[in-house]
Amino acid sequence: MFFILAPLQIIRHLRPSARIQYLTVLSGSQMAGLGLAAPLGHLLAKYTGSLATIYAVLAIACVIAAACVDLTRHATSRLSALAMPDIAITLAATTTLLQKCTALPIAMIAISGCVFAGLSTYQSAYSASRHLNSDLFFLFFTATSVILRFSVAHLMGSLPLRRLALTLILLTAASLVLFLFNDGSTSLYIAASVLFAAGYGLSYSTLNTIAVNLAGEHGVSVPTTSQIFTLAYFLGLFGFPMVGGQLVRGFGPDVMLLSLLSATALNAVLATRLGQSTSDPSHFRKELTHADRGATIEME
Repeated sequence: MFFILAPLQIIRHLRPSARIQYLTVLSGSQMAGLGLAAPLGHLLAKYTGSLATIYAVLAIACVIAAACVDLTRHATSRLSALAMPDIAITLAATTTLLQKCTALPIAMIAISGCVFAGLSTYQSAYSASRHLNSDLFFLFFTATSVILRFSVAHLMGSLPLRRLALTLILLTAASLVLFLFNDGSTSLYIAASVLFAAGYGLSYSTLNTIAVNLAGEHGVSVPTTSQIFTLAYFLGLFGFPMVGGQLVRGFGPDVMLLSLLSATALNAVLATRLGQSTSDPSHFRKELTHADRGATIEME
């Protein structure tokens, strides 16, 4: 629920041209937690000999996060912001946005979630088939994703979003090709991990920004679009391992990689069909939609 609702605060306080920068920072923080949780958990289990310690640390982290949310609530209570009285997901609202062009970035993030889930969940099976150390993937993927998201966030608002999305998808495809044809080279394994982090790592915030900006342009509920976008991501993230597991058990990791490459190719096709209005970020600086005229803060 936190992942679903957190982006709404960014959407609420920022104009369209500034959203991608802070959605990228938000996704960088999210990836830092997702990527570091497993190795830190392994480290704690190794040195304490207790799984209970891991859960205790996670519980403390939740308390700290709750305190941060409360501090944010007090800090933003004095700021002008876009009113979002209705954040309920209804069948009618969902049907409407899926009939608009917002359906494309939503479908693309679901597919991207499948690709990330397949590659990360069965990384141990893949690395074992090549006699590689799977920890290298998680280490370099997490480090590259977090560093990129924090370092280039301030630049992304000036880039043409449709072309950026297509470029990132092509980088993801290139990384999957390297994984597929790697016979056991550690350096190639690291290069593929870094390339995947660069491609997939920046695509979440890019597609998220495209989706909510298109929703504003076409009169679709921005909060609903944001929530459906996040739900689509988790649908791919948690749904694909059931399919990927069958592929790995039945045919091996290479066939699973081929399925991920095919999914990425489909994403590239969808990227070419994104609305042309998302290609020019200056469009959002010059003209705000009616829904965004209440947002008076632009943090660029």
